[in-house]
Amino acid sequence: MTYPITLGLIVGTKELHQELQACLKDTPARILLEQAEIGDWTAFLEKIERLRPDVLLIDFTRLREPYDELIAGIKGTSAGPSVVALHTSSEPETILSVIRAGADEYLYP
Repeated sequence: MTYPITLGLIVGTKELHQELQACLKDTPARILLEQAEIGDWTAFLEKIERLRPDVLLIDFTRLREPYDELIAGIKGTSAGPSVVALHTSSEPETILSVIRAGADEYLYP
């Protein structure tokens, strides 16, 4: 039996949220967590520990650098999900800063 990939969506930018929903609608992916922002850091990490998503798709548009601690904290949970950075920018500097901080992938519309 094959289980679908499980996702956590942290997307606050309306454009990214709509695009992501359109892309995911015909996939077998199962969304375990969906919120507009990370909010309380400790509660967020506890939620990741409890729900154990395979992948977190995180909107980095409004997050401030450095991203290292954020990504390391997420990957340091026992769930250890992959981190896919979503952003409205395709600027090389932005892409490199997120990837160098430890994101597994970078996507923009």
